[in-house]
Amino acid sequence: MNVTRSEQGKPVCLINDAMDAAPLTPQRLAAAGGGWAADADDWGPWQSAAGVWQGRAAGAANRQIRVVGEIPSTMGAARTCMERGALSPGDAILALSQTSGRGRMGSTWDSPAGNLYVSWRWMPLGGGSDGPWKQWASLLVGYGLVRSLEDAVPGLAVKWPNDLVRKADRTGNRVEKLGGILVEARDETILVGLGINLCSAPALTPQAGPVPGILPPPFRDMGPLSFWVWLFPRLQDAMNRMAADGRPSALFAALNRRLIWKGRQVVLTSGHTRACGVLAGVADDGGLIIDSRRETERVRMIYYTGRLRLASEGLS
Repeated sequence: MNVTRSEQGKPVCLINDAMDAAPLTPQRLAAAGGGWAADADDWGPWQSAAGVWQGRAAGAANRQIRVVGEIPSTMGAARTCMERGALSPGDAILALSQTSGRGRMGSTWDSPAGNLYVSWRWMPLGGGSDGPWKQWASLLVGYGLVRSLEDAVPGLAVKWPNDLVRKADRTGNRVEKLGGILVEARDETILVGLGINLCSAPALTPQAGPVPGILPPPFRDMGPLSFWVWLFPRLQDAMNRMAADGRPSALFAALNRRLIWKGRQVVLTSGHTRACGVLAGVADDGGLIIDSRRETERVRMIYYTGRLRLASEGLS
């Protein structure tokens, strides 16, 4: 998978985060494991200026990519940078590894070196107002991910509301989780966090979802930095095109075509609530529609949070 470098972008920077135990250098980058050795070579030569190592330009014009070492989470680092006025829309922070990676509802995300761990500041869609789209940021990013990757990776799907999964068999009974999305909104600012398994599939907590999987070739052969440089413009383009349509209903229709377990018997659990029925799809407000039967009457309910699994599975 070829990656085109942009001479209009800003140089990739290696940043020494206060939470990291050791300075991040090109040598440490190359020794991190996974595809980082290839990234250290591909994005050089590296030059040190005022204690910051800079590589070649990457990404779109005026977008900054910063790489940090082992930190608690990229979301925390991105939030700190944003509060200091050092994270513009589209700027991203990648980590070699995370010690406290997390997902929705308190689930943990084991984050060894070699996979993609990135957080970025939301960019206005279509170059203008986001209209209603911010409230569905997680679903929109999920759609954009599948749209960007599905031509190369058969069986990709969205697991409502924020997981990237792949059917591991034709029936969809066996599903692999390849990545997860986390969105945090404060005031008018949105941070998006993304983790994707490129070279290893760490074990998930029992509550975290389907079995872990790895994004197949050609992507598993890429370094995290090169993969992000390849992915981000395609992800942004997919979201921009959807927003240009102007109809949220178009997003939900597109998601329903890519929704895992649609038409299957599922169980949704949230706290003490447990819903069983047929997954009918995503509603026109982003909620999940589950049809069940109460005696002879069909009951349609819409849910906005919870953990989803097949009715035939154990806990997920």
